[in-house]
Amino acid sequence: MASQQEQQPQPQQQQQELLLDELRVVAHLAASASASASATTTPASAIDMRPALALLRRCAAARDASPPCPSPHAVALVLAVALLHDVAAADCAFNHVLCLLSPAASFSCPRAGPVIALSRLLDNCRFVQFWAALPSVSVPALPFAPPPAPLDPAYAPLASVFPAFVPRVRAFIAAIVAVTYQQIPLSLLAEYLNLSSDETVAYLPSIGCSLNPDDKSLVDFPLVVENTPKPAVVKENIRFDQLSKIIGVSKAF
Repeated sequence: MASQQEQQPQPQQQQQELLLDELRVVAHLAASASASASATTTPASAIDMRPALALLRRCAAARDASPPCPSPHAVALVLAVALLHDVAAADCAFNHVLCLLSPAASFSCPRAGPVIALSRLLDNCRFVQFWAALPSVSVPALPFAPPPAPLDPAYAPLASVFPAFVPRVRAFIAAIVAVTYQQIPLSLLAEYLNLSSDETVAYLPSIGCSLNPDDKSLVDFPLVVENTPKPAVVKENIRFDQLSKIIGVSKAF
């Protein structure tokens, strides 16, 4: 009986192991995000979310742990990195993280809520509102030490912590607009991309589109399957016995 109790991890020991795992995950996320921020062309696979997701699964099994794990600061950081990963890879890591977090953990850190709201704006294609909200969203400045460190980490704007975030979001928005429209006003595209008109014109070659040759206030996008209207084809299958009845009725008249 005593040997079985010794084999079972004590709550305090389990919590210490979770905190050590959190330290490792934070270090991993810091390294991955730094590699991603080094260039906007970094492959999406540079941000490996698997260690963070594994930690959240372990924490989900220890809901009543004290102090809570992951820490509120780690929650904000994991959400921010997941959002950066999703805009680069068109993935769903952000929603995966939310599913693994309890509602209390998601909103226990005041800065986690704004990151979630920012993701919702992007999901709903509210691009102008997204850019307006971005400056007010802050995340822990890397690197930081989670609890039991006595001091809270310093926070900084999301765009400054992850320099690759803005250009990758801009490319993400441009890709959505390109499969939605064949042509769009230059002024509207500039609002979507949070650029001036001149900056937008300079940005067009990088996304494979150009100004309309006849009207410089319009932007033309290449024709693709998604933005090309398809003619409606209506097909109706009529059995022979039904057809014979129709012919018979028509002859009666």
